[in-house]
Amino acid sequence: MNGEIGLIVKFGLFSGLREDEMVYVYDRPECNNLSGCYCNNLHALQKPNGISIILIQWHRGHKKCYFTITPTSIFEDFKSLTSFSYSPHIKSAHSYIKTKDATLNFMWLRKAHYNVMCKKMKPFEANILAWGAKTVDAKHYAMYELDLMSKSYVESWLKFGININ
Repeated sequence: MNGEIGLIVKFGLFSGLREDEMVYVYDRPECNNLSGCYCNNLHALQKPNGISIILIQWHRGHKKCYFTITPTSIFEDFKSLTSFSYSPHIKSAHSYIKTKDATLNFMWLRKAHYNVMCKKMKPFEANILAWGAKTVDAKHYAMYELDLMSKSYVESWLKFGININ
């Protein structure tokens, strides 16, 4: 998939973020302080294997988004889009997906991401990326296990023949 819509679909699939979370990530500036800053901006930690861990820390109601893991190049391309919003960008991506298979929608990307992550990660690790993790679990992994999760992320995609390095 090429072009802007292809990039949006790739970011949705490889990040596993909800549609509103993607808009939030796009709209948020990045903070350069990676030493435990508590500001409301994104904190992107680039790993040597071509993966970035994006600390998001966005909670609304019962939905929580602590961080995501995604290929650095896709994240950088996504952040460099000249604009991004639900309408027209996500709506256009949703329509594009429907042309490929009428039973699919944009939300399916998130479900596919979760299922891919479950192939290599422990269930609570995949849950931290997807939903429902306890804050203490997310903080533990954000502080101590990012290298392991980054490695598991790459291995999960490899199980499906997708080399993201």
